[in-house]
Amino acid sequence: ELANAREANGFDATLNAHRVDLNNDGTPEVIVVVEHPFVCGTGGCLTYVFEISSGTATPIVEVLSRGNIALGNGSTGDWRNLVIDGSSFLFDTEKGLYVVCP
Repeated sequence: ELANAREANGFDATLNAHRVDLNNDGTPEVIVVVEHPFVCGTGGCLTYVFEISSGTATPIVEVLSRGNIALGNGSTGDWRNLVIDGSSFLFDTEKGLYVVCP
């Protein structure tokens, strides 16, 4: 589906996608790093994490990164903590998305 969207928009970017179940619901979320000169800069490239539910992809992270993404120690509620380029991200259950830890 990502490839179809890329072709339909005439946007020849490299999409690096990985699937991992971050909330233990049995459905993996999708982590996508978009690599293209229009969306990459000194801070890195556009990076998204999508929650997949009932066939719908909802973005729960949108950040610039250099693609260094790992599972962090522990969880917030049912959601695994993330480390993106050395910064910790925790899931904010009220907002329904990941936020950077101060």
